[in-house]
Amino acid sequence: MLKSVGKPRLRNALKKLRRIPFNREDPYNLATAPVEMLEFLAMISGLKPVVLIGRGFDDQNWIRGVQDLAEDMHLHVIEGPKWEAIPEYSGLPNWFALIDQKKLSENSVVYISKSKSISKCVRRIVDARSITIEEESAILGYPTCCVKDHYYKAERMNRGFNLMLERLSSGDKSEMMRLVREDVPMSPETDEEIECMREATRTVVAPYTSIVMCPSCEDDQDSPARIVSKNYKILADSIDPRLALDINLHQKV
Repeated sequence: MLKSVGKPRLRNALKKLRRIPFNREDPYNLATAPVEMLEFLAMISGLKPVVLIGRGFDDQNWIRGVQDLAEDMHLHVIEGPKWEAIPEYSGLPNWFALIDQKKLSENSVVYISKSKSISKCVRRIVDARSITIEEESAILGYPTCCVKDHYYKAERMNRGFNLMLERLSSGDKSEMMRLVREDVPMSPETDEEIECMREATRTVVAPYTSIVMCPSCEDDQDSPARIVSKNYKILADSIDPRLALDINLHQKV
């Protein structure tokens, strides 16, 4: 697994990753940073084609620090919009994206790879703003089944949100738009709303990764997501066992 990349290079990269500043007062940051470090190292080692920085863990010091490190290591770095194999607002009214200013103003993300051919593929996808589930799976090194489940959950989230909008507004479009503009808090109440949100928010992460497992991978210890998890654990232990311990501490593996 580590034949093509020497362990000293990986260990040196880990040291530099650990020196990157970010808000360590935020529990989410503390829990996420070790996993992002391991995914960066997995990209260098060849386990992961592309590492994506700035999606979820959006501390700007961290993003800038990782980008600078990648450029210093002569890796391929591309800044661009977030890709979505299925439109982010699928299942919501057509007008929703136009007034969801928070989403529209989100920063771009950073795609990092060590392969020139992979980087060209990422550039094509970013420029076209179009990607398939299978492409996303291959580029991120995630099981296709889990990527499909991610989009299924996103659609269920949108469905549940739309149901709540319709209920609170009594179907009045202008009122629905007001609720979205003013970001009015909503809670599921009907059986369908509750079920949609239950499905959408079910989250079981494959240890040592950021892969949210589909039900099939969750239940099978030899599933694709579990295999990725085992390989990441091996990689972490081979570079610095403390990295695996850091992830253990926060993920409660």
